[in-house]
Amino acid sequence: MNTTTTVSSLPSFLELEGLLNLGPSQHITELVNQTLIRPLADLMNRPGKKVRGHLVELGYRLAHAKTAEASLYEACSEILEAIHAGSLIVDDIQDGSRMRRGQPTLHLRYGIPVALNAGNWLYFWPMQKIRSLGLTAEQELEVYQLCHQTLLRAHFGQALDVGISIDSVAQAKIPEVCRASLELKSGALMALAISLGAVLGGAHRERQILLNEFGHRFGVALQMFDDIGNLRHKADVPPESSKRFEDLLLKRASWIWVVVSENFDEREFAQFVHAVQQLPNDSFLVPWLEIHEIEKLARAKASEYLKKAIADLESGLDQQGSLGPFDRQAIQLVHQLTAKVAKAYE
Repeated sequence: MNTTTTVSSLPSFLELEGLLNLGPSQHITELVNQTLIRPLADLMNRPGKKVRGHLVELGYRLAHAKTAEASLYEACSEILEAIHAGSLIVDDIQDGSRMRRGQPTLHLRYGIPVALNAGNWLYFWPMQKIRSLGLTAEQELEVYQLCHQTLLRAHFGQALDVGISIDSVAQAKIPEVCRASLELKSGALMALAISLGAVLGGAHRERQILLNEFGHRFGVALQMFDDIGNLRHKADVPPESSKRFEDLLLKRASWIWVVVSENFDEREFAQFVHAVQQLPNDSFLVPWLEIHEIEKLARAKASEYLKKAIADLESGLDQQGSLGPFDRQAIQLVHQLTAKVAKAYE
């Protein structure tokens, strides 16, 4: 009998056969395995940062769940990675991206129809996985609701991302539009991660609200650093496969637009817009970015935003009267995670 993949968040061959519910038809199961599960395993076996899994653990710890049920939050981490992978596949199709995690994107390797179906399937498979977590009926309902709300918000954010040419937005309105996109997409998924941990750990409502807010802000900060990384060309990536300036070329809402629109006057902003509009010819953009030290400025402001988010989390925990040794250990995990994120996007 054939098997699917070592990715634990995807169904095994036997699980897939049961889900299809077509009787003893290994031939059909293998066809679905070939056209759905194997392409997904191709992507999900590639190295990733796995930050969301750490946030699930953080939420669990800050819920004061002193008995670490690692298998439970690891299963939730797999659910999150599946949702995230689905969004990446669809994102790459919409953006026409050529590379993902160091290899060709799924729509280039397998074709748009196969990739699009696989990406969409990953929005539904995690809902099936929730049923196997062994949660109470109340917890299961809350987890379903959190996932549904996140997917809804992420698609609102994607509507802003792919439907608006950011260079056509007035300078004064750009920060609001870009921040909304960051909040609804990256912020929502990170908030889901820490909120799942909080729910599994039995956190009280006030603690859940505090952690959800931090998760949103941490996700926004993560996207800020990712957007900054989009300004660089990686030496080990051939020019034709480089994602450098992809967000700017596609006129997507991003942290770079926020930084430029908020820190430069109308004349300088117009120069930036003109340089972006010349892409893929970057002979105007590269010197403009270097002269105005945009990467340095954007990174400093992103770091400031992240530090404020952590400080507000600590303050909120303190106000709830529970910033004891157990919480301080969890906060230390936040700082470690922050250092990991900053290093990953250097």
